Amino acid sequence: MATSSEILRRAEEIHAARQAAIKPLAEVLEQREELLRQLAATDEPYGRVYVAAEAAGWTSGELAALGAEEPKQRPKKKGRPRSRTSTPRKSTEPNSSAASTSPTAEVPEQQNASDKPTGVASTGSTP
Repeated sequence: MATSSEILRRAEEIHAARQAAIKPLAEVLEQREELLRQLAATDEPYGRVYVAAEAAGWTSGELAALGAEEPKQRPKKKGRPRSRTSTPRKSTEPNSSAASTSPTAEVPEQQNASDKPTGVASTGSTP
């Protein structure tokens, strides 16, 4: 049977081999993260120059044929910001529903038989 010191020595050897394998992975991960940060930093300028190329007459198909992919981010349009109202606008017209329910509301005038436009046949009855 193995002694406790032999077991511990063997465990340390296994751990050292695993530690040696993880060191290059950690270094590559660090490089990869730095490159991804650098790539992300080019997104905004790339989108800007891509749009400038389109404005100069290049189509997205032509740019793709040249190897230029659609940008992940297009530049934000500059201009006047949209105003947003948080309250509804007040109407400048009087409230017609209140006027029609009022007992003193004005009654529209009725048209007399003599006021009828010409060419309209009379029914023979007088209102």
